[in-house]
Amino acid sequence: MRHTPNLLLKLPDSTDYVNIEDINENMVKIDEEIAKINNPESGVVAKLTTHLADMAKHNQFMYDGVLHQLGFGYNPTLGCMTFSIREVI
Repeated sequence: MRHTPNLLLKLPDSTDYVNIEDINENMVKIDEEIAKINNPESGVVAKLTTHLADMAKHNQFMYDGVLHQLGFGYNPTLGCMTFSIREVI
């Protein structure tokens, strides 16, 4: 019997008998991993939310004792990319 590289799920060979216990163990492992991903405190959404909240810190700098923030975006009216520097209040 082979196993998957990440979760070590059981992969029966074509000559193996299918064992319901193996299938159930695989399902439990998959369910546990999905629960980790969906965890509201440490899952993907929580990490993404934290990252987005911290994004503003990545484009800030101090100049003359004043905190500034860089802004990048697309202006559909002008049809081009825009760049701005703002003081953070």
